[in-house]
Amino acid sequence: MRLRPALVLLVLLLPACGRDTPSGPAGPPVNTAQAAKLFDGRLRPLGWRVQRAELADQQYTSTTVPGRHHLAVYVRPVGTPTNADYVEGLADVTKVFVPLVFDRYPEILSFDVCEEPTEAIDPSDEPKPVTQVLIRRDQLPMVDWRKATPREVVAGSTGHPNAVGLYISPELRKSPEWIAVRPGSTPGG
Repeated sequence: MRLRPALVLLVLLLPACGRDTPSGPAGPPVNTAQAAKLFDGRLRPLGWRVQRAELADQQYTSTTVPGRHHLAVYVRPVGTPTNADYVEGLADVTKVFVPLVFDRYPEILSFDVCEEPTEAIDPSDEPKPVTQVLIRRDQLPMVDWRKATPREVVAGSTGHPNAVGLYISPELRKSPEWIAVRPGSTPGG
């Protein structure tokens, strides 16, 4: 009969050993610390870090499902980004998260990532973003996220009713880097 408590302990520990999430919990990251632990290792080589994150009520879909089903992540540059870094981030930064967050966490129904300005430009804790990419689970097929380029992200945000959400700050919209990828421009010119 002494084996019974050990067997119960083994049965309780087995599911924890099989988890496929680096952060430990079975669910999605619910705060900045958890998101940073999961994603900063992939963001830093690109020149970004998690500034803040939250799992929130689903805000951006036409059908509301009760509960926190929207993951919002805000990233700050590690150095001093150029306009080209922000435009490239539309794809490169988003690919850090998508499709991973949807594949790993079925309860996530929508996700957005905002690229924020440097602290030198706006030291506030919640600055207005320079870019935002907003994706619902049903919009995943709009872009091949594993290989996406900025031009493809922009194309996925225009011209159809199930378009990916995209925000570009007025300042970035004036840049040649944005103009080169916006709808109607030709590649390389």
